[in-house]
Amino acid sequence: MEQVAQFQAQSTYQNLRKYAPEAADIVQPWLERLFVAFHDGDSCIVLPKHERSRLQDAAPIVGEAHKMDGVYQASTPLVAFAQGQLALGRVWQLEAEIAQHLQRLSRTIIPTQSLADLLNRLFDEPSSWQQKQAAALACLNQLAIITGGPGTGKTTTVAKLLCLLSDGKVEQPRIALAAPTGKAAARMTESLRGSLQRLQDHALISAATAQNLLNLEGKTLHRLLGMMPPKMLPRYHAKHTLPYDIIVIDETSMLDSSMLRHLLAAVDNDTRLILLGDADQLPPVGMGDLLSLLPAKTQVLPEQKALLDAWGLQVDWDSADEVPMLAAQTARLNISHRFKADSGIGQLAGAVLRQEGERLQDLFEQFADIEMRPVPEYTRMLAWHLWLAQQEYWHAVDDGNAAAVFAVWLKRMVLTVRRHDAEQINLALREILKQQNRWDESHGFWYHGQAIMIVRNHAEMGLFNGDVGVVLRDAKGRLQAYFPTFDGMREVALSRLPQHEDAFAMTVHKSQGSEFSEIWLLPPLGAAEHAEDYDCALLYTAITRAKNKLVYWGEVASLQAASERVVHRQTVLAYLLSRSSQQKSVL
Repeated sequence: MEQVAQFQAQSTYQNLRKYAPEAADIVQPWLERLFVAFHDGDSCIVLPKHERSRLQDAAPIVGEAHKMDGVYQASTPLVAFAQGQLALGRVWQLEAEIAQHLQRLSRTIIPTQSLADLLNRLFDEPSSWQQKQAAALACLNQLAIITGGPGTGKTTTVAKLLCLLSDGKVEQPRIALAAPTGKAAARMTESLRGSLQRLQDHALISAATAQNLLNLEGKTLHRLLGMMPPKMLPRYHAKHTLPYDIIVIDETSMLDSSMLRHLLAAVDNDTRLILLGDADQLPPVGMGDLLSLLPAKTQVLPEQKALLDAWGLQVDWDSADEVPMLAAQTARLNISHRFKADSGIGQLAGAVLRQEGERLQDLFEQFADIEMRPVPEYTRMLAWHLWLAQQEYWHAVDDGNAAAVFAVWLKRMVLTVRRHDAEQINLALREILKQQNRWDESHGFWYHGQAIMIVRNHAEMGLFNGDVGVVLRDAKGRLQAYFPTFDGMREVALSRLPQHEDAFAMTVHKSQGSEFSEIWLLPPLGAAEHAEDYDCALLYTAITRAKNKLVYWGEVASLQAASERVVHRQTVLAYLLSRSSQQKSVL
């Protein structure tokens, strides 16, 4: 990646020299740092104090952004701002557009009728008080952001929120569900339908509302926006907005700045946007990290507070005539309904987030659902343990039912920090399968029982990066790929598959948007406690992929080091949001 950054920096430097040679020479040392930062997810860099004095000498290449019609505009190739921060002008402009759209969508909506009765009916359990508050706040905003860890009820809250926004309407709202990956979209659909079905069974929503909401199907963001190869330009944008009344996006933590800008631009002024995500998870692979920029506390405007009081919600949120950007749009769920007090997974995840490294060893000794095993000397050893633990999976493969095979596949996954380690485990498992007469390399790459992950989008086939499936023989003995859908399994000819790879082990990054009954986590082989890419967010993300069991193949020292390694991204958007606020704004 550094070589790519060096090439980009050198190319940019050569172009700038044609424009202003002396200034280009001044900024040359900063260019490589900028491009390295972009590859690390930052949108800007912070110059040390002794270099900042040279910024004025770098004109006309370096300048300040100017506010025009309420929007900051970059007028120079590089933009200097705040205390020694520096960004490329095009990157500044991208994140300035995000800030502008967030400001545009941060408007209060006053419902035409009281929602008190419906709120009480939908959220009738004492344990759902926090979800009730989040849903009520979302009803008062065009833009709503609901964050929380696994098991806090984000999907349940949204299911009931959609009922609040739909029930009693003469014309049912047009609703879109989307997520960054196909598997996250499918999981969102399944979870939402489960929650809605329970509401319908208890006669809490009308037949028209139930029919409209149960017919919803999640899709990828690429598909929602109409992004098609080769240029991947969106069909929907600021001048041709998405034709929906409500848009719900799950796994928002995975959205980089580019995709976030595309999404926000395509949201009409009359459309509600609901963003869901876990702010503690890994940030996007690309540049940006919206959820990390949310205000620490929810603060509401006076008219919002008055309505919440009228609906009988005794919230402890502060109220003011002017609040920080996104403070009135953000609701946090921190009560886990999955990880109880006797859950080691939940306790471990919490300890990691609080950087309580001294507690980690005791937790593994105290709880049965988290286990620590010695670091494997080589990946084949771990692959052998995996093979021995997979016998239920291979029995299901022999039976040949695709849905049953996929269900068993979801029971156990090996997660790695490094891509190389995942590849080596998958390769080692292939060798074991060859010894067990389950794979014959002379017959090619595919075999009966193979688990695969798509790694390149193919919009026409409806297959996207991160989608997972299994390869099985059909009734005629032909190998076919099967992918889960909201109502079963979809068959795809192997010859039509986009680029893919084995998926018995995958990186933590690739696992986002997924859950498995049991996770085996492998830290970077070698001196894992010194691995800079093994940090708190990655460790937390890996732990919370496990629903029932976590096996850590490593030493407590590597766990402690990762939990204490907290990385904060440097972004233009953070600066722009800090300079903005929301005032009284009623639709």
